[in-house]
Amino acid sequence: MKKGLISAFIVFCLCPHLARADTDPFPANCSIPAPDISGWTVVQTSRVEFRISDETAAYLGLDVEYMRYRNPADPGEFVQIISRHVPGIFSEQRPTDERLFSQAVAIYYTQKDREDFFSEIAKKTDPILYLHWRTKENSRTGRDMKDGDTNIWFLQSSGKCLTAQNERVGVQFVTENVDNGKLRNVSVGVKYQVGDAYHILKIDRRDLLRLRLMKGEK
Repeated sequence: MKKGLISAFIVFCLCPHLARADTDPFPANCSIPAPDISGWTVVQTSRVEFRISDETAAYLGLDVEYMRYRNPADPGEFVQIISRHVPGIFSEQRPTDERLFSQAVAIYYTQKDREDFFSEIAKKTDPILYLHWRTKENSRTGRDMKDGDTNIWFLQSSGKCLTAQNERVGVQFVTENVDNGKLRNVSVGVKYQVGDAYHILKIDRRDLLRLRLMKGEK
């Protein structure tokens, strides 16, 4: 199958990073240093993403949790880091019959391009949020439980660093109208908020319009 035929099922969007401040970048500009996770173990990794449609997903960043084992009396220290990267939009055909060779090839290339994107973009992420906490063993149940405060380092939309303790971190989807005045909103990003401070990761609405044109939507 020719690459030109496959491209109808793949949309790859690269948008520039948000402008950096002239001062040190986050988290170096924080008055209280963020944890150094060198040598820590990755506990779990997930992607900051949302569905544009049943066939199309947008990827905006990474959510990684790290752990450092200390000693039996202090069994766990954890850091969760949310990072942003250049957005990627991928649209794939859903096959009516996966045994059909042409559809199987289209899906293979879509998945391969997406994995290549993930592999390359993993080297070019910028952190926007650190969460740090410790655990200890619950003497009654024998299970680990949170021990003490949750410390927060947060990159505000202004580029300044916010440090806080035990604040709620809000996460919500951001929507925009992409139909030139028609009443139809779609998700375009994810908003993180600590107190009154916020940081939005989003795709460009123009890329959504181009995607819909490629898919023949009105």
